[in-house]
Amino acid sequence: RRSSDLMKFVDFQVAKVGSRVIDLSYAMYTSLQIPVLNEHLAHLLRLYFDKFSEHVDVHSRPDLTWEAFLDEWNTYRLYGLVMALIFCPAMNANPDNIPDFETLTMEDFAGQKRSASADKKVGAKNKSDFSNFMKSEYIAARVINLVKNHI
Repeated sequence: RRSSDLMKFVDFQVAKVGSRVIDLSYAMYTSLQIPVLNEHLAHLLRLYFDKFSEHVDVHSRPDLTWEAFLDEWNTYRLYGLVMALIFCPAMNANPDNIPDFETLTMEDFAGQKRSASADKKVGAKNKSDFSNFMKSEYIAARVINLVKNHI
């Protein structure tokens, strides 16, 4: 098998009719490592289109040509780019700083009367945690790369 046959892309998150580029750009911008994104995005888009074309008769549909796909990519890719910028900190968080959402209760959000264990649950160990986390070199590099090379 070719390595391109090893990945399957199935999305059951929301049942709606929309651009395929929304999910594709989300997957590309949030999942690919920086060098892969920068060096192989065009190839991966072409690979996606070619695999898509094997299952749909793109020759009988003028809205499904390579050129139309690139127009669609340029129109909707911003969604995935913005989502990557929003989720970058959470996706690269230190596991020790991630709140345990399964054990949260309404009392954990009771303002100033919150206990130390509740503070840990909601990730509020101290105000510098988030600031220090955002200074992570990887997160900074990823955000700068997305803004510089993909907007």
